[in-house]
Amino acid sequence: MDASHRGGEPGFVEIVNETQIRFPDFAGNNHFNTIGNLVLDPSAGFLFVDFTTGSLLQLTGRVKIDWDSDAVLAIPGARRLVSLDIEEIIELPSAVALRWDASADSVRTLRLIEKTKESADITSFVFEARDGGLLPLYEAGQYLPIELEAPGIVGTVSRTYSLSGPPSSERYRISVKREPKGTASRHLHDNIEVGAFVDARKPAGELILPCDKCPVVQVSAGVGITPMAAILHSLADEGGERPV
Repeated sequence: MDASHRGGEPGFVEIVNETQIRFPDFAGNNHFNTIGNLVLDPSAGFLFVDFTTGSLLQLTGRVKIDWDSDAVLAIPGARRLVSLDIEEIIELPSAVALRWDASADSVRTLRLIEKTKESADITSFVFEARDGGLLPLYEAGQYLPIELEAPGIVGTVSRTYSLSGPPSSERYRISVKREPKGTASRHLHDNIEVGAFVDARKPAGELILPCDKCPVVQVSAGVGITPMAAILHSLADEGGERPV
C-alpha cells in the first residue's frame, strides 16, 4: 500500500471518455514506489479534493501505464502517461472543512523556449506554460516572481523580474542583467538553457498606466528599461493618438 501526490498545471487530468481518465506523470522525488506497485497490481484509487467547495471525488479502477509512446513525448517534461479505467465513483459533497481560494497565488511551472543575448550583460528569457496552456494575463509594467534552485544554495531563491514583452497569456518574457555577484542572475545566464523548467507565481505590481487616454512620458536608466519596454509594446498595440 502506498499513497502519493500527483500534480500538474490546471487541467492536466484529461477525461478520455465516460469511464477513463489520463494524466502525465512528471519527475518528483525520483521514488518509483507507486509506479512499482501499479506494475505488480494495477488496482488503484484516486482522490480529487475541491478546496473551493470542500467536496471529495473518489475514483477506483485499474491503471494502464504508457511508458514511451508519441503521446508521452508530446507533453514537455512528462515521464509517462497514467490511465485509469474507472470501475466505481463516489462523490462526497462538502466533506472537507478546509477552504482555499481557487485563484490564490499558486506556483506554476514554466518552460524556457527562447534565450536571447541582448547586450554584454543583459539576456532575455521567454517562457511558456509547461503544458502549453494559457498563462494568467498581465498588465504592461508588472513583474514576474520566479523561484530558482541555484547550485550551492539550500532551498529556493526567489526573485522578481519585470516582464519586458507585450502582455500575453501565451508567453512571458523577462530581461535580466547579469550581476557579477548575483546568485539568481548568474544562474539564469550561465545555467538555464532552452527546455529548462522554472517555477513562477502570477505576475504582480502597480507600475501600470493609470488611464487609457492620457499622455505618457517614460524615464528609465540601464536595465530599468524592462517595464518601460512592455508598456511601449502595449502602447504600440493600442494604435491610438495619445502622445508618448
